[in-house]
Amino acid sequence: MTMVFGFRDNTIRYTLEPTDYDFAAAALLNEPGFEAPAASVANYGNFDRRVGNSAYWSDDMVVTALGIILNNIDPSASEEQKYIVTVDIYNGSNTTEDFSVIKTGGEWVAN
Repeated sequence: MTMVFGFRDNTIRYTLEPTDYDFAAAALLNEPGFEAPAASVANYGNFDRRVGNSAYWSDDMVVTALGIILNNIDPSASEEQKYIVTVDIYNGSNTTEDFSVIKTGGEWVAN
């Protein structure tokens, strides 16, 4: 008999709602480098993932927005809490993309 010890996976799956996009857009609209992307999110309700477009959202930018959103919807999230967040994107067509984040040192970072 072999005993295996592990940890329960605490990952929460979440799909962004229209109000989440609005919240992130409002929070980032005046942040340097986020002006055009945030305006695009406010207008279209998705993250523009077309590289080279003025409204392009890099992975790091999306993670920044997710941190703002998760701090709003789950302000008391424990350290090491994980989320897989499904977001609406535009990459030439409307689709979705999953981002994995974890709360580390009080901040949400890519996982």
